[in-house]
Amino acid sequence: PPPVESELALFQMSVLWLEHDRETRMQYAPDLMKRLRFALIPAPELVERVQSVDFMRTDPVCQKLLLDAMNYHLMPFRQHCRQSLASRIRSNKKMLLLVGGLPPGPDRLPSNLVQYYDDEKKTWKILTIMPYNSAHHCVVEVENFLFVLGGEDQWNPNGKHSTNFVSRYDPRFNSWIQLP
Repeated sequence: PPPVESELALFQMSVLWLEHDRETRMQYAPDLMKRLRFALIPAPELVERVQSVDFMRTDPVCQKLLLDAMNYHLMPFRQHCRQSLASRIRSNKKMLLLVGGLPPGPDRLPSNLVQYYDDEKKTWKILTIMPYNSAHHCVVEVENFLFVLGGEDQWNPNGKHSTNFVSRYDPRFNSWIQLP
């Protein structure tokens, strides 16, 4: 992975490099911008900080890169089907996750926590919080998105409370959306 965590920071460093010697370096702008992953930049920052840079609006290659990223953000329900290098996380780190569930004990309340195992500290840490409590659900990872399907939102020994919820977690933006 690059030495910075933010794709926006990579973009800003690239712009600074290009602007430092604009006359000789601007010819490299399209090739340099092709190496960035604009879909990893949140849509508001694409509008405010990327689109505002002149060559991103005037160079045809840069225009297309920006347009593709904007279109990606405009269709959140289809993002997992439209994955490409431009939207893939710059990491190959694997994590063991614990998603919701029914903890032991007298309360028996389904959890809304998504935890990951920290190998270095040998402990579980909270990664995110699901939009609802869930136990006995299905979990699948597709293209670095985490899907949580069905389950029960409460525990009652006299009956089950099944749900038809389908949620998708996006680790790039630490966000959840409900799917149909």
